[in-house]
Parts: sequence; structure tokens; C-alpha cells
Amino acid sequence: MLNQRTVAGIPDMAQVLGALVGAGGRAAAPVAQRTAGLDAIADSAARLPRRSRVYFEEWDEPMISGVGWVSELIRIADGEDCFPELAGAQAARYRVIADPAQATAAQS
Repeated sequence: MLNQRTVAGIPDMAQVLGALVGAGGRAAAPVAQRTAGLDAIADSAARLPRRSRVYFEEWDEPMISGVGWVSELIRIADGEDCFPELAGAQAARYRVIADPAQATAAQS
């Protein structure tokens, strides 16, 4: 129930969690602040002179990358995910990088 898979799902999950602990009303302000913060990050990043290539590793053995919501955060910050094709796979077994040289090559 609380395993969000998208950035858009994070505020919804926070609201649900707030309601579950009897603090639904108090959850609204921090949720709105975080959402506004992401908007500010996107605006600021859009003014940067170049995009950064970002390699995110969820796990090291085996090397697992491509978490969907992390890839979204990279894009929000105007970064370029090294393995965007892996972001759509929910199961980690479909996001394994078999050859460590792929990770190194993807960053250059």
C-alpha cells in the first residue's frame, strides 16, 4: 500500500500515512512544501549551463539501477539518467547491469 513507484505517488503516500496515524490534516502542509520544493528544483536546474549524467545504483551485487522514481527525480533536476531504459521495470531482476564496464561507459 505504501510502495509508491512514481514521484507523483510520494505526496499521495504521505497523505495516506498521515491519515493512518491520525495526522491527516497536519500532513498537508509538509506535502505541499515538498511538492513546491521539487518545482523550485526543476526551475533552478533548467537554468544550468549543461545537464549532468547521473548513475544511480540501488544495489552493488548484482549491480542494480533504474529505479523509476529515482529516474524521475534525476529528470526533475535536469539530469540525464545513464540507464533510462531500466526505469520502467519494477522488478529488480530486470534492472541488473551484467557488466560493470557498462556503468563506467554510460557515465562518459
